[in-house]
Amino acid sequence: MLLDIVANIVADQPDMDIVPCPVGATNLRIAVERGNADVVILSRKAPLDGEYDDLLYGRVHLKVIEIEGEGRRGSLYELRPHRVPLGEMSATGLLDAIRASPPHYA
Repeated sequence: MLLDIVANIVADQPDMDIVPCPVGATNLRIAVERGNADVVILSRKAPLDGEYDDLLYGRVHLKVIEIEGEGRRGSLYELRPHRVPLGEMSATGLLDAIRASPPHYA
């Protein structure tokens, strides 16, 4: 039912199309390629980090939106170039930049 709600939200957008996807992770990559998808929306009971790596590396512009649990939370998976200006360089600044973790979205 949750995916039906999401599908209705997307279907109302004039710049978006919905392409049906067969159920099952083994068919997901094939469905994405055949449908030339830009975004994949999935529902999961629990997030599975790293599961979409093959899919994302196969289509670098693809975004995967994973809706978790009862649909109250979600995660966005994507590959993207990321540039962070470091300002004036110093040994400490360089090491801090190397150790920094990627930004988190709220």
